[in-house]
Amino acid sequence: MAGLSAFAKAHPRRAEASLKEAVILREAIYTLFLSEDACQPYPHQAFEIVHDIATRARARQVLSKAEDGFRWLLPLKDPSDLVALFAVSAVELITGRNGRRLIRQCKGDNCGWLFLDTSKSGRRLWCSEATCGTHARVKRF
Repeated sequence: MAGLSAFAKAHPRRAEASLKEAVILREAIYTLFLSEDACQPYPHQAFEIVHDIATRARARQVLSKAEDGFRWLLPLKDPSDLVALFAVSAVELITGRNGRRLIRQCKGDNCGWLFLDTSKSGRRLWCSEATCGTHARVKRF
C-alpha cells in the first residue's frame, strides 16, 4: 500500500480521478446491495457502473500460485487498481451467493449499514448484535 501512496503523491490527478471513480463505485455497489436486500431487480445504471469497472479489472488479473492452488490476483500498482479490486469483490459477493441473498441492510434505528448475513437461518436483522441488536431490544422492552 505504501507504493500506492507514493504513486498518488507523484500523480495527484490520476489519484484524484481514482478517488472520484471510487465514490461513484461505492454508491453503485450500495444501490445494488440495497436491491439485493429488497429482493428487487438491480438498477440498470448501478449495474452498468459495477459491471464496467469489474470487467476492466478482470482483464488485468494475473494467475498466481498460492499455497492451496492457483488464484486470480489483481496487481495493485495504481490507485485505480484498488477501485477495480472493490468492483471485482462486489461482483464475487453477488455471484457467489448460491441462491441465498447474503447482503442485508441493518434494521437498527438510524443505522443503514450493510452486512453479510451468514446466519444459519438467513434472517439476521442487525449489523451488530452488540450495538444495533441490543439497542432495538432495549427500545422494545
